This record gives sequence, structure tokens and C-alpha cells, in this order.
Amino acid sequence: MGDMRTVELDDGTPGADPPRRHRRRWPWVAGAVVAVAAVLVTWQLVVNHREQSAQDRVAQASDVLLPVPEQLHVLWTAPTRANAYVGGSAVGPHLLAGSTADDGSTYEIHEVDRHTGEPGWSVTGTRPAGSTTGVECRGVSVTGGPPTFAACAIGAEQATGLLPTESTDVRIVVLVAATGEVVSTTDTTLAAWAVAGDKIVTATSERDGDDVTWSLRTIDATSGAPTWSLVLPTVPVEPPDTDANGFLTGGFFFSSLEGTLGRVVLMDQGHVWVVDEGALTTTVRVKASWTATLDRSGVAQLALGEATSATASQLVLTDGSIVDVAAQQVDLPVDDGTASNLVLVRAWKGPTLQARDPRTGVVRWEVPQAGAQALVLAGRVVVRSGDDLVAVDAGDGHVVWRTRSVMDPAVALSTDGANVYVPVPGRLRAYAVSDGHRLPDRVLPDEYGGDSPSASYGVLSVYVGDPAPILG
Repeated sequence: MGDMRTVELDDGTPGADPPRRHRRRWPWVAGAVVAVAAVLVTWQLVVNHREQSAQDRVAQASDVLLPVPEQLHVLWTAPTRANAYVGGSAVGPHLLAGSTADDGSTYEIHEVDRHTGEPGWSVTGTRPAGSTTGVECRGVSVTGGPPTFAACAIGAEQATGLLPTESTDVRIVVLVAATGEVVSTTDTTLAAWAVAGDKIVTATSERDGDDVTWSLRTIDATSGAPTWSLVLPTVPVEPPDTDANGFLTGGFFFSSLEGTLGRVVLMDQGHVWVVDEGALTTTVRVKASWTATLDRSGVAQLALGEATSATASQLVLTDGSIVDVAAQQVDLPVDDGTASNLVLVRAWKGPTLQARDPRTGVVRWEVPQAGAQALVLAGRVVVRSGDDLVAVDAGDGHVVWRTRSVMDPAVALSTDGANVYVPVPGRLRAYAVSDGHRLPDRVLPDEYGGDSPSASYGVLSVYVGDPAPILG
């Protein structure tokens, strides 16, 4: 017993567990937040980059205005007969003008500062002997995007409905539109000329009695090197158009030369020849008073009367097939090239803006009650639809935005890349390109309060006589 010890027994109730050590999870949470934020920031940067790229592309397109302030002022004035305005040419964001000396011995090509009307860079030279006194410039794109080069023909006659029948000596000068740097100079003989992508197309004709034969030649715009040439089939000269009783109808056979991408279209004597990369692919016979125009997609539109007011129409698709369409050509004051995989026409029924596939002619999408003009900006087509102004996605035709804007069907839309403008007397209604919301009107100076402004060559003006005020 002496070995026994007294012990204290507990009552069997378990004691509280010792405090558990919790893992600190906040570093993981913070890391996740940082990762999500980084993704969002990266996505926003991508979106911003896309938007900026789209805006930059629009800004490089021809006929885009300088930023238009809320209160407009007269920046400078231009004589309406001066080459600096009416005889000029918009090549991307650059306004170019050409002229010859009073004695016709020399020529000058220069850029006109759209802010001041003052000349920028200039290029001078001797006018080819035997040429006329005209200077005509056109944009050249070697990439398919907005034009960066200008091709200027010194001594070429400007065709208006009929091509010249006689050839003249012409000098073609190709230069960088931004700097005036000359990249090629070619002296040639031609009756008509056109730009087809990165090539300059020249056309000459030979008459043998009552027959005529046209020849086409092309040169690389930036090097001046010859590329391809083609002699078209000889055709008879068409007599004046008469009715069933032999009376003159007043109609006549138009002639024209147009080019885009690798396609050239020449029309004369009731024949339309479609040439692709130097090969004759399609020949179409047309009657008097038909015209031929070439869409940026490479589709030729043949129309009875002017293409924008046609009463009959056909499309020569990119594969050379022909489809009949009850439609007119859509006037595109500004086209940045982001819908060049579509043919835009204005169907008479409705009337409806139709976007057709250039390979098949199939209608991809439509906009009802469409106006006669549209703007192609950053993958969207902006057009009047009834009493609204709408922007549709060029890819699938879904409406991106719609805003109320009552206007005439033939209203002339314009843009400075950021906003779309609708002219009304004394002002411009302004709508954001991004979402269509209404912005403050752009108000004309008081002295032009009753006039409607118009845009051409990338400048805004009001025609009130000579000289014409340039506004900004």
C-alpha cells in the first residue's frame, strides 16, 4: 500500500482543440486579381489598337475632311476655275493640283495645304511637244489599300463620255503623294489612260475606214517598266442610233476606260471588253446610251444611262459571268476599301441597298429605303434608311447603330473620319461614327447661313460664286 499514489481523474469531457493555423490565401487572391486585370488591360489595348488602326485607315482614304469644328470659319478661298480646287485631285489625305505655264512650255504639280490653300511641295518639268495643256492626277495604290502614290498625266485630254479618237504625246509622272518624290517618268502616246492597282494603263486606237482597233499597254507605276500589252478585236464604227422608222433617237455610243486591281474595262462602239491581267476574258455587246463603270471589287456595271440613275443594268462578275440586276450604282463619296469584297448597288425596289458577292452576284445583305449615297468606313457602311441614318457591318449586314435623321434620299454625306455629316442649310448635322449619337451641329459663318455646305477633294465649301470659300 505504501506504493500507492493518489491520482486525479478527469470527468471525460474533451478539452478545446488548440487554435488551428489558417493558411494565408490573400496572395493567391491578389495574384488572380492581377492576372484578370492584366487580361482586361491587354484586351483593352488590343481593342484600342484596332480602333486606332481603323481610324488611321479612314484618315488615309481619299476625300476625308479635316476635323470639322463646331463653329466653321473661312480658311481660304479658291477660284472655282483654279486647278487648286475644281481641277484638283484628292489622293489619300493629300490635295494635289496641276497646271501648265501660260505659254504651255512647262508644267507644275504641287500639293495644296488644306488648312491654308498655300502650295506645299512642287514638281516642275517641260511639257512634251505636241501635247495639250491639261494636267490630270489620279491615286495609285500598290497594296490595295488607300492610295499613297499619285500618277499625273501631262498633256492628256480629259474624257467626258467619249474617249478621244486621236492620240497625243503625254508624260506620266508617278510621285509619292506625301512628299512629291518622283519615282517614275514615262513619255508615251495615248488617247486615254487609267490606273489599275499598281499599273498605269494606256489606250490608243487606229481607224481603218469604218473600222476601229484599240490597243492597251500597261507599265508598272513605281518603276515605269512595261508589263503587258493587248490588241483588242477590230469592230465597226457604229452609225448614229435610230429608231424602227429610221429617225435619230438622240442616243449615242459612249466610250470609256477604267481600271482597278488587275482588271481593265474599255467601252467603245457598243462593245465592252473586260481584260484581266492582260487577257481578254469577256466581251459584251450593248446598245446606245449604255455606260460602263468599274467597282472597287473588280465588278463592272453596265447600265442604260448614267450608272447612278440607270433604268437597266448588268453586272460583269469577277469570273466573267454576267447577271441582270434591277439596280443602280451606289455613289461612295468616301470608301476606305474595307468593303472591297462586296458590290454595293441600289435596287429599284424599295429602293434597297444591296451588298452582293462579286463572284456570284448573290445578295448577302440589304438595307431598306436606302439613300443614293453611302460611306464605307472601318468595315461599316453608313447609309440613309428611311428617316434614319444607319451603320451596318460590312461583313454580315447587321445594324451596328441607328439614329433618327430625316434627310433627302439624294443627300450628300461626308465625314472627317470621326463623325458623319448631313448637310442642311446653314449647318452640318453631326453623328459619331462609333455609335451614331448626335453631336452639336457644325454651324456655318453667318454670311452663309442660308447655304448648304458640300464636300469634295477633302475640303468643305459653299458654292456662292467665284471665289469659293473653303471652310474649317
